[in-house]
Amino acid sequence: MKVLVITTWFPGDHNPSEAPFNLDHVRALQHAGHTVRVLHIRLSNDRSREVGFDQARSAVWQGVPVRRMFLSPYRPFSAMLNQLTLFREMAWPDLIHTMAFSSILAVMVPWLARCTTAREPAWVHTEHWTGALDPASVSPLWKSLSWLRRVYVLPHQVTGVGKALVEAIRPFARPGAVTVVPCVVRCVEGPSEPRFGSPVKLVAVGAVAQRKRPFAAIDTIEWLHERGLAAQLTWVGDGPLRLACQKRLGEKGLEHSVRFVGAVQPDQVPMYLQAADLFLLPSSHETFFASAAEAIGAGRGVVICRLPGLGDFLTEENSILVEDASAETLGTAVLEASSRFRNVEAKHMASSIRQNYSIEAVSAQFSSVYRAALARA
Repeated sequence: MKVLVITTWFPGDHNPSEAPFNLDHVRALQHAGHTVRVLHIRLSNDRSREVGFDQARSAVWQGVPVRRMFLSPYRPFSAMLNQLTLFREMAWPDLIHTMAFSSILAVMVPWLARCTTAREPAWVHTEHWTGALDPASVSPLWKSLSWLRRVYVLPHQVTGVGKALVEAIRPFARPGAVTVVPCVVRCVEGPSEPRFGSPVKLVAVGAVAQRKRPFAAIDTIEWLHERGLAAQLTWVGDGPLRLACQKRLGEKGLEHSVRFVGAVQPDQVPMYLQAADLFLLPSSHETFFASAAEAIGAGRGVVICRLPGLGDFLTEENSILVEDASAETLGTAVLEASSRFRNVEAKHMASSIRQNYSIEAVSAQFSSVYRAALARA
């Protein structure tokens, strides 16, 4: 089947670590035997040209054919031309597959135009965005505009990466059209056993941004040290708070206990997970929490905050969920996790992730969704 993936989030030279979950879903579609092209629409101003976005720019990114274009509110004529490009692109596929809420808004006008003037392609949408589940977590403005979720009625089938996200979308979509298709989780082949030596080694994977609460993680390491437990944290990822975090480390004398390694390629993340004993990330907003799932898939227990929408893959055998992000709460959970997961075999901890979130499992689920969408179109 010919599939045109249209998304406002996709990695590239401009940002290799952007939305790896979308790239993984595209690879799942390829694994199922579909011919896939990606149309990446960057919603931005003209500065997007500085990182290689252009209406005529096409390339291959890690084996995926990708066309890059941008929509700018400051260039309405260009935006109209891009809408025409979308209309023409929809003549090629058997099915269009949008990913991320803003992608629906970007394609709905040309899709509706094609419905009335030409062949209507089947439409599947996949949602990862926490704003669809909990609008208040994004901003007061989005909370007041969250009625826009009614556009979920346009696609023939809608998938969400978790059960709670699906339940939040269901009232806005077509009857019987919403189902769960999770993120693909990269699992380590033959995961090594954690050592739980001294120091206890912790790892976090995510943006160094406010929503991930890096200062809370730093304060947790300090709390553990004050109670006599040697602990080290490696943070994999980059973001706007990195310099502020490094300044905080200097003030607390923790430069040798917390390390920020910056952004890495997705295939390098397992190396950092395997080098750690536990995963610690006190994030305040998540939908699927792919990095926590990857940690469990590497045989590492996780310490995270209890959040709306989480729970599909989290059990007492692989995670400790805390109610707040204070240093005492997180530190106490790390101590408990060190005791609880010390004797849990890594392969056993990873087994449920490998079974339910592999590329094979996800590709099979998408194929089922595609059949349902074609039947509805």
